[in-house]
Amino acid sequence: MTRLNDSLCSLSRPFLAGAAFLLLISGCANTVTVEIPPRVALNEWPVIGVIRFNADQHNELAPAATQKFIMHLQNAQPGVRVLELGSKAELLQAMQRSELNPETIKAIGKQYGVQAVFSGRLQVTEGKPDVKFSPDLSSASASASINGSLDAKLQETSTGASVWSNGA
Repeated sequence: MTRLNDSLCSLSRPFLAGAAFLLLISGCANTVTVEIPPRVALNEWPVIGVIRFNADQHNELAPAATQKFIMHLQNAQPGVRVLELGSKAELLQAMQRSELNPETIKAIGKQYGVQAVFSGRLQVTEGKPDVKFSPDLSSASASASINGSLDAKLQETSTGASVWSNGA
């Protein structure tokens, strides 16, 4: 789980994939707590597909979450080649499939030439505003905190097997 407040503009160290860059919420927070998953050597797969993350209630955040994920993934492991595959719905429609199961993962590998695929879901709670006024009411400040988590997994396209996951 990642806790976000309103004024951190950078992470101190790139970390691997699913480790929660979740910070996307417009970019700035003053506290970020991240559970760092075990490292996975991504260079084992020449090209990795990334399906745009779902964000149930905040779907407008999905593209930014996916881009941050890719950025941190490539910062943590330079040279990793990534192919963006679009949203889950777009991909399933293009593949003429109804669900993202091992058979679909294998078909994605064949059609797009990727050896592994990341998919995931972003969960974001509603913001909690905090407004403060100076004692003489001459100034005010406002901030908001949000909690978010990213559940991501990596599946091989040769077998459809999951090789890494950071969530349920």
